[in-house]
Amino acid sequence: MLGEEHPDTAMTYNNLAAVYADQGNYEEAQKYYGKALAIREKVLGEEHPNMATTYNNLAVVYADQGNYKEALKYYRKALVIKEKVLGEDHPKTAMTYNNLGDLYRYQKNHGKAQKYYEKALAIQEKVLGIEHPDTATTYYNLGVLFFTMCDYKKAEAYYKKALSKLEKALGKDHPYTKQARYGLEDAERALKR
Repeated sequence: MLGEEHPDTAMTYNNLAAVYADQGNYEEAQKYYGKALAIREKVLGEEHPNMATTYNNLAVVYADQGNYKEALKYYRKALVIKEKVLGEDHPKTAMTYNNLGDLYRYQKNHGKAQKYYEKALAIQEKVLGIEHPDTATTYYNLGVLFFTMCDYKKAEAYYKKALSKLEKALGKDHPYTKQARYGLEDAERALKR
C-alpha cells in the first residue's frame, strides 16, 4: 500500500535486518539494512538522522563479524551526519563516540578507545547527567578498557561509578548491573595480587 520507496517500508527493512542480526544471520541483515539505506538515501537524503541510524546498525553487524574496517567506515559515516545534524553535544552523537571506543578497544587500540569513550562521557555527563544509565555504560566501558590495559586502580574507580549508577537506575539484578559488579570484583582481585 505504501510502496517500495516509503520511509515506513525502510523502517520495516531495518527491523527485519535487526532480527537477522540478532540471530547471527549477518548476510541477511546486511541485505535488509542495504534496502533500508537505499530507500532512506533516496527519500530522506544523505544527511537525515535515519541514515545515521542505518549506518550505525550496519557498523554493528560488521563489528560483530570482526570486520572492523567496514565497521569503522559505517560508524564514521554515522558520526559525520550526527555531528552535522544533531550537533557534537547530542546524546546520539555520544552513542557513536562510545561505539567507536568499543571498536578501537576490540582492536586493542587503547589510546583511540580512551579518546572516544572520554568524548562520549563528557557529553553524557553534561547533557544526560551522571545518574543516567548511558553515562553509567560509558563508566563501565572505561573500566573494561583500563582493566585490559592492566591499570586496575582506574578500572576499579570506573567500575564503582558504573555499579552505583546502574544499581540506582536499573536495580541490583539487572544484567548490566551484574556485569559492572563482576568487573569491579575482577579489578579488586587484580589489585590484591
